Amino acid sequence: MTTGKARMLLAGLFTAGAAGLSGCCDYCYHDLVDPCYPQRYICQARTQVYAPLATQAHNGTVLEQTMWNHHFATVKDGEKTKAVLSPMGKAHLDYLVRRRPAPIPEVFVQTAHDVPFDPEKPEQFAAQRAELDSQRVKAVSDYLAAVRPDVPFKVTVHDPHPVGLHGNEVNNAVMHMQQTSQGAMPSESFGDGVPINGITGTGADPTGRGLISVQGAGATRLNINNTPAGATGTAGQPAGNAAQPTPQGGGSGTQQP
Repeated sequence: MTTGKARMLLAGLFTAGAAGLSGCCDYCYHDLVDPCYPQRYICQARTQVYAPLATQAHNGTVLEQTMWNHHFATVKDGEKTKAVLSPMGKAHLDYLVRRRPAPIPEVFVQTAHDVPFDPEKPEQFAAQRAELDSQRVKAVSDYLAAVRPDVPFKVTVHDPHPVGLHGNEVNNAVMHMQQTSQGAMPSESFGDGVPINGITGTGADPTGRGLISVQGAGATRLNINNTPAGATGTAGQPAGNAAQPTPQGGGSGTQQP
């Protein structure tokens, strides 16, 4: 190879290298990888997490902006009756119009569920409900125009799902908050002679179907519920008997079938 050809080959190699460094190639670095990783996918994941939370917040706001049936009363207007706001309803509207930084300019009215239904005249039910709804919408609109004339409120009738808990559920929740801690463990874990609050159990069902419930940290009460036949406590009494084993330390225990 002559000196001229060697110089030409070397110049070609330098030119190809410079072109590759400058990005003039078929497959460069940015074509093979994602240069925005992981920011691009963090943004997508954040959006997917926020979407259901935004829906939940919107639904909660709609319920808060709702005037329910118990916010209205009925008064006599000559031979007819009309719907008016009760003191509770006025107080709820006063709360909504004082929202900061600005009140939400849409208030919802629950459709009337307190209209008596006459099975002999079912066609009148829809008309009576519509008339009562319109009276309640007018009562809300008039009050909002009087207390906040600067805000153009929109009043809409809707039929939301009832919210809250039944009285029994609330009562049980409050009672459990005042009691000690409660828990359950498989009887197979309790039947190896390991003491719990000074009480041991033997002969437990190896399948774990029998459950032993201990209430409260340091409590002396022991309940053996659904214990299979043949399981015994410390005193050696069968589970079906009403015997009360005495735990170590002088406490009292209760054994129930």
